[in-house]
Amino acid sequence: MKSADGRFEYQDRDGEPLPDGSSLADVGRLQFECRSQKIHCSINIANAGYQIENRNWKLTGTVDAPTITPSINCADCWHGFLRDGIYLNASEQPEAKQ
Repeated sequence: MKSADGRFEYQDRDGEPLPDGSSLADVGRLQFECRSQKIHCSINIANAGYQIENRNWKLTGTVDAPTITPSINCADCWHGFLRDGIYLNASEQPEAKQ
């Protein structure tokens, strides 16, 4: 399952793409483009009915406008927030679209 604009891909906990129409509660991983390196980063989501090591982020919102809490530190190349589908820098200011 992907967002309409393709910026976010939703996967199961094994990294396989979820079928369209899946619930956000089924998401085990979220893949997105890192803001500074233009590489794809993936984070483990804790709200897929399990809490195991390294699954610290919570996913809310919608497929097209996800919110992740807490902040994301993507491979030490970008640190910021994703709120309602908008990237915010560590100072919580909107990032320029790239």
